[in-house]
Amino acid sequence: MMQNQFPWLIQPNEEDFNTLWQEGTFVFDTNVLLDLYRRSRSFKEDFFKVLEALDGRVWLPHKVAEEFLRNRSGPIASQLGDLDLAEEAVEAWSENLQKLSNLQDKLEDIGDRKGPIEREVDDLLGESERLQEAVEEYKNQVLRSINSLREELLPSSPRARKDEDDTLAKLEEIFEDRVGEPYGEDDRNEIYEEGNRRYSKNIPPGFGDDSEDRESRKYADLVIWKQIIDYASGHDVDVVFVTRDTTKDDWWEEKSGRTIGPHTELRKEFYQKTGSLFWMYQGPRFLNIAKEELGVDVKPTSIEEAQHKDISQSENEMLQRAASNFQLHSTIEEIRRALERAHESESMPSRDLVERLQDVIESQEKSSSRLHKKISRAMKRGQSSQLEQLVRALAHAPVDPSLKRLKDQLEIYTKSGEEQEKE
Repeated sequence: MMQNQFPWLIQPNEEDFNTLWQEGTFVFDTNVLLDLYRRSRSFKEDFFKVLEALDGRVWLPHKVAEEFLRNRSGPIASQLGDLDLAEEAVEAWSENLQKLSNLQDKLEDIGDRKGPIEREVDDLLGESERLQEAVEEYKNQVLRSINSLREELLPSSPRARKDEDDTLAKLEEIFEDRVGEPYGEDDRNEIYEEGNRRYSKNIPPGFGDDSEDRESRKYADLVIWKQIIDYASGHDVDVVFVTRDTTKDDWWEEKSGRTIGPHTELRKEFYQKTGSLFWMYQGPRFLNIAKEELGVDVKPTSIEEAQHKDISQSENEMLQRAASNFQLHSTIEEIRRALERAHESESMPSRDLVERLQDVIESQEKSSSRLHKKISRAMKRGQSSQLEQLVRALAHAPVDPSLKRLKDQLEIYTKSGEEQEKE
């Protein structure tokens, strides 16, 4: 039959998938492991339950283990930094509300003692003391929650040992004696030379990283792929590769904008060199199917959380972007009101106001310009996965639509000022 001669062109059937889940070896990409530092306690519990249910049928390429240990300090430091920022935000919020009592004191100092102003203030702000107590109680409650996360969810430092890092300790327990050996220098150089030939023909995986300068990064995916093939052929096993990446066209096959499975060339190469099955899952799909195939109780919230690529990239980044947008919008609104006041009084805006507006406009234009340059380079090189990520970044760039109006208004005032100086 044709499908026996070209199995990489045919979707695995139900029997194949049952074989993969009941007998195959599950291999995990670096990003899946690093994401554990960005996930909730509940998610990590479910993820580790799934790995334990696989009953030893897990394995890490040496390159993945190396990248994980080398790069784990990044997400740890990022999360610790976010907790610090959260504490600062709570303190700032509390301080702003504390100013309510200062406002009451200042208003009461105006006019005669127990005059109409003070009496009105007493009526309006008489409940401020109880409000301050409630604010203090709420602030302390939030700070306790933040400290709990810091103590229980994250290591104390980015380079913490496993006795200080529950995530690292659990991974070492699960993958004990299940990490591959490294390649020697000659083997690595041979793979790099092969990678150069493969990338010129867009043979997966890894050609999406062709723009990387360092060979160790440029050919990292190819080294991982070679180690997976070597392991499968040496142990005669089918392999399921679990990764977070969802848009890399040097790993995934897409049709009409829809991901339909691993890249056909990967399945072909794997089958021809090992005679075994190869399949891939993205994080959410992996957990969802594991729930059914392995009978593991995976909470819906964990599957939903896995759909966020990277809490750098999901919840925390959205919060940071929202804070950045809020700060930008507040600045723009403040400048807009000042310009309106200047316009109503037929006077020039202050030099400080003009300089602040120029800084905002230039900052946003530079940010947009840098993204446009990166997009142009990606288009020239045909790097579709990078192009998609850059366009998404451009779409989320915090550029306020009122900037153009403010810029036009600034030019009017600038020209008006120049004319007044000439007169």
